[in-house]
Amino acid sequence: MPHWRLEGNQLAISGEKKEESARDEKDWHVEERSYGSFYRSMSLPFSPDEGAVEAYLDKGVLHLKVKKPAEVAQGAKTIEIKPGAPHASAG
Repeated sequence: MPHWRLEGNQLAISGEKKEESARDEKDWHVEERSYGSFYRSMSLPFSPDEGAVEAYLDKGVLHLKVKKPAEVAQGAKTIEIKPGAPHASAG
């Protein structure tokens, strides 16, 4: 099961993977085991407020929702995307 930790604007996610499988074929039997751990850390462009991070595990996929603080969300801007390639300026 993955674990996450938040310190300031640093978000860290870690976990372990353990998988075992067995199958019988005509004249042979196969057992496979796979083990591993992972750790990822990333810097967020802001420090989330306490309780602003929610985590869900669905079918082996970890989903994190991080709400921006109000002062950061107010500074968001929309950028128009124009069709076609940019034109070179004369110079």
